[in-house]
Amino acid sequence: MEILQVDEQFKRDLHRLVAHKMNGMLSTDETGLIDTCLLSIEGATVDQEVVIHCLIPTLYLMRSLTCHQVTDGVLRENVLQGDYYSSLFYRYMVQHHSLRTLKRVLKVLQSTYLANVSNQQNRPAPLQYFHLLWQGDDTPEGHRSHHPVSLSDVKTLDTYKQQVKIEMVSLFTMFDSTHNDALSALMTSGGKQTRLTLFYHALTKDSSRQRDLLSIGIAIEGIHLASLIHDDIIDQADMRRHQQTLHEKFTPYTALHMGNAIFTQSLLALADIEDREVHRVFSRLFYQMVHGEIQQQSNRYNCHVSTYRYLKVIRDKTALFVESILYLAGYLSGYTNDTLRHFRRSGYYIGMAYQLKDDIFDYTSTAATLGKPVASDQKNGYYTLASAVNGPRQTTQLAHRFIERALIELRQLPTDIDQRELIYYTTILYKRTR
Repeated sequence: MEILQVDEQFKRDLHRLVAHKMNGMLSTDETGLIDTCLLSIEGATVDQEVVIHCLIPTLYLMRSLTCHQVTDGVLRENVLQGDYYSSLFYRYMVQHHSLRTLKRVLKVLQSTYLANVSNQQNRPAPLQYFHLLWQGDDTPEGHRSHHPVSLSDVKTLDTYKQQVKIEMVSLFTMFDSTHNDALSALMTSGGKQTRLTLFYHALTKDSSRQRDLLSIGIAIEGIHLASLIHDDIIDQADMRRHQQTLHEKFTPYTALHMGNAIFTQSLLALADIEDREVHRVFSRLFYQMVHGEIQQQSNRYNCHVSTYRYLKVIRDKTALFVESILYLAGYLSGYTNDTLRHFRRSGYYIGMAYQLKDDIFDYTSTAATLGKPVASDQKNGYYTLASAVNGPRQTTQLAHRFIERALIELRQLPTDIDQRELIYYTTILYKRTR
């Protein structure tokens, strides 16, 4: 620990350290922001590493907000780049800050997104975020945003899904009446809640660790919903679940920040869980989902993408989500690492088979059946395995191999979960026609 004295050499050294840890160059604005932050705490007794841990998430957050401030014709690159920096911000916060500090920053960030939805454009200054991180939060845990629930309170899957939906409507309808009505219509318009169902069936029903079941359910559905809203902007889709997409109903800018607000609200619900492993899983999931979308964009208009590269993209975009929630179900139920590997592998195989089936539907089904545009991948320059010559047949064969491996892994899971229900639901999921 030392008294912070801000001179030119100290600033240059810190610029280099921060740039190195962020794996890139800093802009002039960013070095200026660092200098402003340092001057605001000059004379304090500090640890240089603590200063860096406050500067880096501040810079990630500023980059994300800057990318998402495009008001005219939001481009897919802006959406993705902003999401990428948001994922880095969340991952860094989970690694280096308390969950209470994370909640404080998320609440201020949420006010920014809500203001952007209503076009108020009054986001906090970067220095405010830095000071939130610098001050931290060692106060006692406050009230939860909702009541914890255990599986003894939700005897059936339908009860659990209904409780999650009720809480989602309560937490996510935070805009004005027009935006809330549109969002409520999207949330209640027939989403399959596939991930939530798999998570429920994979849980041990008598474990004491499931008091946070509702928080995780909200996070699963909320993160998925936010990603769909952003994906629709990127793909310029006009329908989702038989509804007009939010960016078509309003503007891309408004829909972008509605998605941001929903994602932030999901993290706020999740932040009630004081378990680093839960947050590590979700932060990795968020990062990999965005990374997969970026990789897909890099393959755009390339009809010669290898099978390996294509499968890697859908692993990040889709399969990792299922892999993560099945792993979490096993982790919360207290199983050992050997058993957790079966949870993780079964989730990976289910997710891969699920996405490959979706690719086939996009190529062979109708908009009336799917509730969203068909052949959208090809129209947007994304060539899936199903779009190649003999693609549907080859993709079906590959999906079948994945689902066979999934069933093998599922049979290795403990019998004190709903193993039979999990296998049955996985089979029905694979045999679905839309």
